[in-house]
Amino acid sequence: MVLAQTSAGPARPARAALPAAHVRSAAPRRASRWTASSLGNRALGTCAPRHRAPRSAALLLAALLLVAAGAAGAQTAPGRVVRFPSVPAPGEKGLVLRGWFTQPDVPQGRGRVPGIVLMHGCGGPKAPSHRWAAQLAAWGYAALVLDSFGPRGILQVCSDSPRLLPTQRTGDAYGALQFLQGQRGVDPDRIGLMGWSHGGSSALWAVEGAWSLAHQPYPWLRFRATSVFYPSCNFSHPAFTTPVLMLMGSADDWTPASPCRRMIKTAAAGDSPIQLVVYPGATHAFDAVRMTVEAYGHTLEYNPGATLDAQYRVREFFDKYLR
Repeated sequence: MVLAQTSAGPARPARAALPAAHVRSAAPRRASRWTASSLGNRALGTCAPRHRAPRSAALLLAALLLVAAGAAGAQTAPGRVVRFPSVPAPGEKGLVLRGWFTQPDVPQGRGRVPGIVLMHGCGGPKAPSHRWAAQLAAWGYAALVLDSFGPRGILQVCSDSPRLLPTQRTGDAYGALQFLQGQRGVDPDRIGLMGWSHGGSSALWAVEGAWSLAHQPYPWLRFRATSVFYPSCNFSHPAFTTPVLMLMGSADDWTPASPCRRMIKTAAAGDSPIQLVVYPGATHAFDAVRMTVEAYGHTLEYNPGATLDAQYRVREFFDKYLR
């Protein structure tokens, strides 16, 4: 496994620099060595290859509009309410889940689109989840915001984490995947997974090889790529079944990045690369548009620079593996 730690930066001069992000990645094993490179400061829309500039410019505009709308207090309308069963492991009790389904506005004749399942954090499905779903739909992805709490009668687990562990949401993720695979216009072989905080940890468990097998009754019921924000990396020698992109903040005092750095070092060799991006000075929930708050003893501060860069990276990541 080749491990690399870099300071992210632009491929060419930037007009408006974003805070540099520290990147550590794990690629399929070819040698046991460390490499390092420095690319300077990255600006959204300028770090893609030259032939990708038009899409990067469109992404910059879309990201700025999204952030501006959130800062102005605009509420993104949730998608269509849908219900579907979970996929329980043997011996587990099934559950009828709820979600919000948003389809992209794709012209007829363009073929089937990829899809993304979104797993919320410990506070339940809120405005940030729906904003991300709207952004994904604008990029041409079908988006399903999964509600793991409502059907269980849970409001939050931020102050009572044992009430629902991330491992207990694996069947939820696969139920949502199965729902998307059955939707007209969605390509069943190009579905990814996203998660935030508690949902980020849940997403990682859902694609951990040995653990996820119990929830995959069919070989075609599988995710193709996973992007998570500030998860808790309580894994020992994980073997993920998809490429993984992790986005975290160096000032996160709720789910620090250090356990994820250690996890990458111990990750099993395989064909699924792992990348960790750490934004200097960013806190937990840095991508949630709101005023700085203190929640459950932790500081949550919106970071627009890190959010824009994260949007760029998420789109590039899913476009690479799902397009």
